[in-house]
Formats: sequence, C-alpha cells, structure tokens
Amino acid sequence: MIIIEKSESTKVKVEGIYSLEEVAVEFDTSELPVAEDIPGKTAELFYNKETKQLAYEYIDRPLTEQERLQGLEESQGNHKATYFLSLQCLKWERFNYVVRYYQEILR
Repeated sequence: MIIIEKSESTKVKVEGIYSLEEVAVEFDTSELPVAEDIPGKTAELFYNKETKQLAYEYIDRPLTEQERLQGLEESQGNHKATYFLSLQCLKWERFNYVVRYYQEILR
C-alpha cells in the first residue's frame, strides 16, 4: 500500500510505503522503481494517479561532507595521474635527447 497526498493534482508525492502480506495492497510493491544514488540529489517518489505508475524525481540538496571530500580526492587523483604522465614524457624526451646526442657523436 502506498500513502499519497490528498490532492486534485494528477501527480502527487508519495508519503509512505507499507507492505503487509496479509492485507490487500493497492499497488504491487514488487514493482517499485529503484532510486539512483546521485550526489547532491534527493530522490522523491511520486505516483501518477492517471497512469498508476510510480517514478522518482531528483531534488537538489547540498553535498554532504563525505561527498565533498570524495570529489576532492577524485580530482586530486586526476591531477596526480596527469603529473605522473608529464614526468614520464619529460623522461622520454631526455632519453631521446641523449640518444640523438650519442648518434651525432658516433657519426
């Protein structure tokens, strides 16, 4: 059973979901949609009375401290990878320079 707002609107917010196997339910709870975990968003479940379908809508919310730290760690990891690749390129350029230098000497 789902509990929805009392409203004349076609789309109404779902206030609660209850599943008691002994009670006949208005909505088959085995077909509930699964909310996505999107940083900075809160999933709110809505019921369309015309189509009798449930769907999530994602509402903006502030990032949690953990989400902010995770974002910083990911961007820092990307900077480390870029720095490492830059160092490898510099080493390769130096190697090529030394090879060309000795090739000139050996001619």
